[in-house]
Amino acid sequence: MPVASHVTRSESETAAIARGMAASLKSGDVLLLHGDLGAGKTAFVRGLAEGLGVAREDVSSPTFTLVQEYRRGRLPLFHVDLYRLNDPREIDDLGLDEIALEGVLAIEWAEKWPARPAEAITGLAQEPRGYAGGAGLFSTQPSHRPGQSPSLPQTGVDGWSFGAVGEFGWFVRPNVSISAEVSLPARFTSVQETDYFQTFRRENHYRDLILSALLRVHTPRKGPMRLEVVAGPSIVQESSIQRTAEAIGTWPTFTGQFSPYGAESEITHRRFGVTMGAGLSAAVSSRVSIVPSMRVHWIPRAADSYDSRTDSFDQTWYLGLSPWVFRPAVSVRATF
Repeated sequence: MPVASHVTRSESETAAIARGMAASLKSGDVLLLHGDLGAGKTAFVRGLAEGLGVAREDVSSPTFTLVQEYRRGRLPLFHVDLYRLNDPREIDDLGLDEIALEGVLAIEWAEKWPARPAEAITGLAQEPRGYAGGAGLFSTQPSHRPGQSPSLPQTGVDGWSFGAVGEFGWFVRPNVSISAEVSLPARFTSVQETDYFQTFRRENHYRDLILSALLRVHTPRKGPMRLEVVAGPSIVQESSIQRTAEAIGTWPTFTGQFSPYGAESEITHRRFGVTMGAGLSAAVSSRVSIVPSMRVHWIPRAADSYDSRTDSFDQTWYLGLSPWVFRPAVSVRATF
């Protein structure tokens, strides 16, 4: 029997091809099904079973049972899933050659079968596909003193916080995807003190909201694991909600105490930056993965309080923000 390759873009297309193929199958035919987790291999077998006269709702993935048998159709159908087997001796123990003689044999993750017959039918299902996910993140960023003048704050704004990140992407090739990612941490609190002729403290509730357009390169899957490397441009909104407490007393009679903080005000600024990082996807089912990841954001902070390009002052310069922001996260990702 000639080898055939089928590429589809939805479960319904995958099942339709399988139903059409079922009419020409005979006892002893072997179908080798290839495709990543969630690629539609089980959907193919459901369509195949329907074409042979078996109710498609009776078909389930044999990931844990290894072999499912359906004998109510025109031909016996044997559905095998080799995903959990990595030892060739365990695969040999299944007796796939003997099973194939009794009816139609459909094998998921067939590339693991060393003795797969050369005349088998080969199928590749459902490429490309999308994914979406959400995560909890930890954000941390250092700082530096904005300048050496005694009239400037003694420290910069730094700190850490928890937050959330969301992603949506689409595979343009089996190992390449494009995605949008939004990273929103909670605000952290950092207090700057200026000790000059006038002494005061400024409390900052700060965060960087980062929206990134990412190109992802995914390695071939090793069992349930798959590495990805990401990079792309980003838009950053810097935001600090500030309030000031004035020193009680004046230099040189400053008492070391401060008045209550005054009213809040907010300073914001938008910049372009670069996002880079990596992640390790661990599949927990055919559609769901856990993805620990690390993002490093580079943000070109203000180099001076005066921006000659816009003839305006950039108050974020006084915050002494580092250009580097680090955000590890653990996400749950679903493919579709």
